[in-house]
Amino acid sequence: MFLAEKRAKPKRRRLRLNWAGGLKEFRDQYTSLELQKKSLDWWGD
Repeated sequence: MFLAEKRAKPKRRRLRLNWAGGLKEFRDQYTSLELQKKSLDWWGD
């Protein structure tokens, strides 16, 4: 039974998009590349 469980495909989850639009307030201040780098800095803090 162990091998059957090991080879079973994991259940797929729906992609969560609750972050979409979270940086909308900054789009006039930064280019997309600058915003991408800035978000990585914020995420690392």
